Amino acid sequence: MTLVTDSFGRLRMSSLLVSLLHLKDESASFYLGYDKERRSIALGPVGDVFPKNARPVTFDAKRHYASARSFFTAFGLPFECAKFAYKGTDNGWLMFERMN
Repeated sequence: MTLVTDSFGRLRMSSLLVSLLHLKDESASFYLGYDKERRSIALGPVGDVFPKNARPVTFDAKRHYASARSFFTAFGLPFECAKFAYKGTDNGWLMFERMN
């Protein structure tokens, strides 16, 4: 399961992640957070506790992309192609660690 970033400041969910979250043909909103030490993106369901540094985004129903430009800017992340692999959960957040 992965999240992929691109040079346009978007995030895309892998088909396996979409399947696991039961999002086929549905849009979904999540909070985003970032752990600089682990170079990890945190994905949390909207409606749970809202951490100060989390950014809400909506993944579209068709391609499961989300515009995350403000998230990248807030955490000083470059707009580039990168892959983040699922590494488990942390306090209800799905954690994705940078692979490349």
